[in-house]
Amino acid sequence: MVKRHYPSVSNSHDCEKYFKEHIQELGIIKEISCAFNPSNLIFFEDEIENRSYHFVAKTYEGNVLFLSGLNCGYGGGGPGAYERVLTFLGVDEKIAEKVSASRASKVYFDEDGKYKEWEVPKFYIDDRDLVHKIDPKYCDVDLKARKIYLFNSERYLDKLVEILEMLNPYRLEYWIGDNSRLDDNFRAKLPKNWQLMDEHNDYLSEYSFKAKTQKEWRERRKTRYPRATEVNIILSGEKYDVLLLLAPELQLSTLEFLHLYFLGDSFTNKNYESVYNYLPKLYWFDRLFRQKDSVNYLEGSINLGGQRND
Repeated sequence: MVKRHYPSVSNSHDCEKYFKEHIQELGIIKEISCAFNPSNLIFFEDEIENRSYHFVAKTYEGNVLFLSGLNCGYGGGGPGAYERVLTFLGVDEKIAEKVSASRASKVYFDEDGKYKEWEVPKFYIDDRDLVHKIDPKYCDVDLKARKIYLFNSERYLDKLVEILEMLNPYRLEYWIGDNSRLDDNFRAKLPKNWQLMDEHNDYLSEYSFKAKTQKEWRERRKTRYPRATEVNIILSGEKYDVLLLLAPELQLSTLEFLHLYFLGDSFTNKNYESVYNYLPKLYWFDRLFRQKDSVNYLEGSINLGGQRND
C-alpha cells in the first residue's frame, strides 16, 4: 500500500534530520525530485498536490515523502541540506554539489539504493536567462490538475515548440473569439488594466502610432500590448495538459500553426465555411464585410493521435 508522508517540519535542518532518521522506515529510495520553483515538478512528478513542497522522494516499496525545507538552485540552507541528503545516500560529493546547484533535477537509484544517474528537465520554468526555460510571468501551473497555462506564447515560440515536442498530445480543443468557455471559463487573475511592459515589441513599429515625437512613440510602445487572459487552445497530453491564452488577433493563426505542426495540413482549408463565417466578426474585418449569419467565435475539438492518459 502506498503511503504519502507530509511531516510537520519546514526548515532545512529539521527536514534533513527527519529524512536521515526516517527514510529506512519508508524503504529503499528509487528516485528524488527537487525544484526551486515547485511548478517544475510537473515535468517530473504526478504526485504533487500543492506548491508547498520542493522535494519529493519515492521508494521501491511505493512510499512517497514530501519535504518543504530541502531545496536547490541557490546559495542557502535548503540546497546545502539537500546536498548532504544526497551524500548521505551515497552520491559522490561533486555530483551532489552539481545537483543541488541546479534549479530543477531528478536523481535515480537502483534497487539496492545505489546512485545511478541524474537529469534536469528538458524544459523548465525559471526567471533567469537560460536556454531551456520560460519566464514565470508568462505561465501558471496547476500541479494538482496537471495543467500548464501559457500566456502570450507568440512571444516565445521557440520555447512553445520545445514543449509541444515533449507533450505528445492526443487532443486539441479550441475556442477562437471572445468569452471562451474552455477550462470552465478560466480567466487569468491579473490586476485591473494590467499590460505587459516591453520596449522591444517586434510586432509594433513607429508607423503603428500617430506619435508626434520619439518620446511619445516610445511611451505608447511600452504599454501597447495586453496580456491574454482567456484559454483559447487546450492540448491534452499523457502526463499534463498545456493551455494557451492568446491575444485576439493571433488566435486563428496559432490554431493554423498547430494544425500544420501536428497534422500536416491547413485548418482553414479543412474548415473554410466556418472560418469564413467567423472572419467578419474580427475587429479589423467587421468594418469591411458585415454578414447577418456570421458568428463571433469558433469552437471544436481535434484528435491528434497521441497517447491518451485516461
